[in-house]
Amino acid sequence: MTRKLGGNLNKYYYFARLNLIGTYTNKENFLHNSLTSNYYYPNNKYEWGFINVDRIVYDKRILFCGKLVKFIDDVEEEVVNKDHKEKNSVNVQNKIIAEANFILDCKTGIMAYNEVSGKIGYKQFIENFAAIIERALPDNLVQAEIKFILDQTDFFTSLYSLDKVSKVKIALHPSNPNSRHLWKDTDERLQKMKAQRYRQTFESNEGLQIEEDDKLKGDLTMSIDGYGTSEVEGVKDNKVISISTKESPIKQKGIVDGDKIEIIRSVWNKFEVVFRRMSN
Repeated sequence: MTRKLGGNLNKYYYFARLNLIGTYTNKENFLHNSLTSNYYYPNNKYEWGFINVDRIVYDKRILFCGKLVKFIDDVEEEVVNKDHKEKNSVNVQNKIIAEANFILDCKTGIMAYNEVSGKIGYKQFIENFAAIIERALPDNLVQAEIKFILDQTDFFTSLYSLDKVSKVKIALHPSNPNSRHLWKDTDERLQKMKAQRYRQTFESNEGLQIEEDDKLKGDLTMSIDGYGTSEVEGVKDNKVISISTKESPIKQKGIVDGDKIEIIRSVWNKFEVVFRRMSN
């Protein structure tokens, strides 16, 4: 029997992968300590931080579930003085501007999060999330990167619809914890070389024959799976077209309020789809 969810599926959750580059003894401890630290990241006039973070075991997976909060340290607000029937100004400390949920799978780094329209965009979320992870524990020299996970079929359908592909730029880094067979050779090579990053660019005035190159298709798939970025330039109907993994991540509608287990359950089917894809 299917259990009814306790909230409205009214917000999109975007799927991405948190990649940690550097040294740490235990990944779970590092993530727990970073997500529960008292560090708040200043960015322009706002500060960003994590609140209400819990470690949850769900479907035999260790998850961290909490909120990324955007707030302002000191702001003047207008209030009504009921006794004198007039308007007064008061200073409010740490006023919350917006908060967004996140669910992070410890083992794979695959995560889902919602945006808050006009206040926390889906790109703004990952930039500030990664910045906090990098700075929360100053004794650990770890670089955090968050890359979108794209729909593989949509990406290649758009790519193959081009009349000509003139340029492909790919930037990759090793996987953690395991490889997918489509890009296993590239990943094992990077692991063996202890390379942190790998970049390559292909250009052709006549048009690149991508469908004939399994290695290139594998590298593109690795970036789609969240281990880097790809940018493609081409021509369709005499118009220059750009395709990028920096746009249009996989998304799934879910609930944003209520019990954390219910929130996880509302988007878990999409997590399972992504997990299965990474294992094939």
